[in-house]
Amino acid sequence: MFHIEDEIIDATGSCFGQGNLTVYLASEFTLNLDKGGGLRGEASNLPLVKRKNAHRTVTLASETGRSIDDDTARKRKKQVWTENIVRLGSWNITSWSNKDYEVVLEIEKNKIDFCALSETKKKGNGSQRYQNYILFYSGVDKNLRARGGVGLLVNKKFEKDIKEVQYISHSIIQITIELANERTHLLSIYAPDVSKPKEEREAFFDALQATLDKITSKDKVFIMGDFNSRIGNTVIPGIMHSFNEEAVNDNGDILIDVCALNELRINNTYFDHKEQQKYTFANTRGQKSTIDYIITNWKVHPSQILDVRVLTSANIGTQHGLVLCKYRSRLRMKALNTSIKTDSAKKLSKTWEKLKNNIKNRAKESLGERTIDTNRTHNKPWFTLEIKELANEKKKAYIKYITNRTQEEYEVYKRMRNRTTNTIKELKKTYWENFSVEMEHDLYGGQKKIWNMIRKRKKPINEEVVINVINQETWAAHFEILYDNNGSRDEEEIANPPSPNEQEETITLEEVQTTIKKLKNRKSPERTGVIPEEWRTSITIPIYKKGLKSDPKNYRGITLLSSVLKLFTKILANKITAKI
Repeated sequence: MFHIEDEIIDATGSCFGQGNLTVYLASEFTLNLDKGGGLRGEASNLPLVKRKNAHRTVTLASETGRSIDDDTARKRKKQVWTENIVRLGSWNITSWSNKDYEVVLEIEKNKIDFCALSETKKKGNGSQRYQNYILFYSGVDKNLRARGGVGLLVNKKFEKDIKEVQYISHSIIQITIELANERTHLLSIYAPDVSKPKEEREAFFDALQATLDKITSKDKVFIMGDFNSRIGNTVIPGIMHSFNEEAVNDNGDILIDVCALNELRINNTYFDHKEQQKYTFANTRGQKSTIDYIITNWKVHPSQILDVRVLTSANIGTQHGLVLCKYRSRLRMKALNTSIKTDSAKKLSKTWEKLKNNIKNRAKESLGERTIDTNRTHNKPWFTLEIKELANEKKKAYIKYITNRTQEEYEVYKRMRNRTTNTIKELKKTYWENFSVEMEHDLYGGQKKIWNMIRKRKKPINEEVVINVINQETWAAHFEILYDNNGSRDEEEIANPPSPNEQEETITLEEVQTTIKKLKNRKSPERTGVIPEEWRTSITIPIYKKGLKSDPKNYRGITLLSSVLKLFTKILANKITAKI
């Protein structure tokens, strides 16, 4: 028998007793704990007994005399494992244009941390921020016709863990990340389909092999994307299982050879799901196939891949499904510590403090304040609430269509899809018309926007997100050597500086006003809110030029000085020039 203390409720939730309850069980009756911490019996003629506000301990007096703990430990263990689960995805979106925020909304809704995007048709290389995600993309040259293209959407909570981004080609992009204290390489790929020449298809797999050869054997590898490969359902130990379609094509044979050579595992084939959750491609003519895969190397243990399936509810107007992979990392992920500890600046002289405060107060009274968020997301102006509602209506129409599979439902979905696309095009057109009118009336105020657009068009790689591949110690050593070499002074000159002029020089108000008028606009002053210990303290920002990003010599240091120091030195320079 077993005893349950405190109040007792039956399966319907009504109370039928309070205090101690004794229930006698038949010898063949099996007692289990349900997910809510209650008791569930296998015998159908007995009620479901559940505790309400009870101390979560159940004692079962059986022949073994064992004590069964409640589900507190089980829930704690489940919570730890849940925190360790990373959700990866792969999706052929057919085009990033006019779908960008639809894709991001679907990825965010399904709580995917990393998503490989195929056939983005986005030109050039670079990175962009979209709400809570960062897109790294690699495409064809900007002078060529848009085709192919790959990308990787990364949740911004992993931004600090990214170590390197390699834009290998318009078919392969690689991100190296420190995931749960393990170096992991994420590859997003898009293979040519079987209609392309054999040379082009073999060149892609050769490039993929060359990329894998550069990765050390101790690192983990995830290869995600549209392989355009049908691999059949023949069991190959360590490479693939039987839960897949029967069809095989030429790309499939090559892919199996690559997996065998590099000890790779095609995870889609190890999970038996419903038919619609296996096929990654399906069109209105009834053609189906599995060509999008999540592939891992031998360092990723099979037990760490919890599930791989197609999310049928995700839709953005493409015939490909969103493939979801649940990956359990071995170590518990630590929360990022974003706090920065700084030593308090030394107290400056009262004269300087009073002058600085007067300047700030007068500037605030005259100009006001503006808060600048350095981590702001760059939302497109045409992605309005109207577009979000249309996207939701389109998704509802798609779900009805895949549920019923009727021509009428497909026509409704098609109309909603066209309506959404046309609305986005009209909003884009309106935005650029208004932008042109604004430039005509305010050319000076808009010149910064125009120059930013021109620079982005010229740059081969447009990166909004900067990956810190060089640590702070290396930077400090580099600039220390650089400044010592360029600014070396004779020891005798330092020991015996020239004697100052006994005649005192004062700085007049007219000199300050004249010098301020000559200062250039839009120049960066000292960091806002930070009081420097001395005027000679500066902030140096490295600007990448070309070459390897891991080499500090390939950067140009830009030094930000105090605006007051600039004013003071300029006045001194004018006085010295006048004496010469």
